[in-house]
This record gives sequence, structure tokens and C-alpha cells, in this order.
Amino acid sequence: MHANISLDAQMYVLILAREGSIHRAAKLLHITQPSLTRKINKIETELGVRLFHRSHRGLELTQAGRLFIPEAQASRQHAERAWELARREAEIEAGPLRLGCSPGVHLDLLTMLQRWQLRNLDNPRPVLLESAITIELMERVLKGQLHLAFGISPIDNEELWVHPITREPFCLCIPKNHALAQKGVISAKDLHGEIVFWLPRNLHPALYDRMVDYIASLEVQPIFHEVSAVTQAMDTVAYDFGLALLPRSVVRFSRSGVVFKPLTDLFLQIESVMFVRQDQRHGPLQEHIQAILAHIRSAHTRAK
Repeated sequence: MHANISLDAQMYVLILAREGSIHRAAKLLHITQPSLTRKINKIETELGVRLFHRSHRGLELTQAGRLFIPEAQASRQHAERAWELARREAEIEAGPLRLGCSPGVHLDLLTMLQRWQLRNLDNPRPVLLESAITIELMERVLKGQLHLAFGISPIDNEELWVHPITREPFCLCIPKNHALAQKGVISAKDLHGEIVFWLPRNLHPALYDRMVDYIASLEVQPIFHEVSAVTQAMDTVAYDFGLALLPRSVVRFSRSGVVFKPLTDLFLQIESVMFVRQDQRHGPLQEHIQAILAHIRSAHTRAK
């Protein structure tokens, strides 16, 4: 006879197997020892097999018990995931739309998202925008804490659907009295021996390492220093302490005493992307994803 063992019953068995003691398991479950013993006996009767036997070392699993445990654990994990998916669905349908954004994305994209958030604050479905580095955003999207996010490529996770938004080359921020400020064309090879300030590795380790490897492949050896913010890098350059390798969109921020030169190296680019869980791409978030992409395309068209 096939027995349908409830999730609560599975929990009793799992905790008893883990604790190896009726006393400790009953205490954790907030029930009496006789009550737990009766529950286990009932489960074993329904299954038609003993799951535990007593020995001089305490309570131990039988062979049937050892086979039961991993399946019961998987069953509870599936149930917990089902509840999580249902909760997430309810949040998507009724709660605020939670977006994440890395500070490293293109400034136009960041500005557009901030304005969109402000316009939707009083709507029935407000947009909440949260800031974090790309790696943290990936984890929060996967856990369902964010509906979707905007970060920096590369993103290597099969559970995430990644949509490219825009590519942005790097430029060099140079003191006005520096020799490179007079050159018409600047490449990564011009960085050899120079003190170069740029964004920290923890902003996106994969992108950082890829750029370092590329520059090293040119047999170029700059003296890199990490800075916490773009504005800090530009202020440092303005005081003639070195150069700064920055995304090209920062040229809109004027600084006295510096000039910006585009780099000819096509490999030195930063790509902003949107990402969402694969199982949400065609689910309840699909309408929101399409609306956000349409809003981004519209904003880009108006900016031209």
C-alpha cells in the first residue's frame, strides 16, 4: 500500500534522525516525548516499515530510514520552493516592483531609472530602486529579493536571463599640463609607467580582471590605484597625482584642470545589462520587462 506522508510527519522523522534522541527532538519540536513516539510509530505503521531502532549508541536509522531521509529532505525543499514561488508571484502581482542597479552602469541608464522611480512613487505599483554591486544584485535576484536588476557584464549564471542594454568605451582623464593631454589619439599603450586611478575590483571582479589581462597582454605596466568613486578619481587627477581610466559618460562632469581623451582600444568597454531569473522571464514579470525595455528605448531615442 502506498502511504502519503505529510510534510509535518516528514519533519518529525528528519529532526529525530538528526538529533538521534527522542528527548532532544521532542524539545525542539515543543511536544512531549510520548507524543513524538506515538507520531513516529504511526508513520512507521503507515509506511509498513521501521525507520529507527534503538541500540547502545542511542536511536539509529534502519536501512529503510536511511533511504527515507534524502527523499524527505528533497520533498520539504520542493515544498519550501513552492511556497517561495507563490509568495514571489503575489509580490509581483500586488507589491512594489523592486529593481536593483549597480553604480557602475551607464550614467544615462542610472538617471533614467531614478527618474522612472520618482514618477512611479505614488502609483498603485510603486517602483523601488536599490543600489548594490553586480555580484550582490545577482544573489538578490536569484533569492527573489529583487524582481530584476541592472548591472555590469559579464554575468555568468545559467539561472539568469541577461539582456544587453548599452556598451560604453573607456576614456582617460588627464591633467591639462600632462604630456598626454596634447596627444590627439590615446591608447592603452600610453599608460605604461603611469599612475592610473580607476574603479575598485569589487565593483565587478570579472570585468576588472579581463581589463588587467588585456593591458598586460600589450606589455604595458601602469601603476594602478583603486578609488571608491568617479568624482574622487577626477579630483585626484585635477591635483596632478596621476591619470584616471573611467567610463566615457563621465565627460559630462566638468572639472577644472583636466581633459578627457577617448581610448582607441575597442576591448576596453563596459556593458550595462538587465538580468532576471530565467523562470521569471516569461512569467508574471514579462509585462514589466517589456515595459522597462520600451521605456529605455524611448529615453535613448529622445536623447539622440
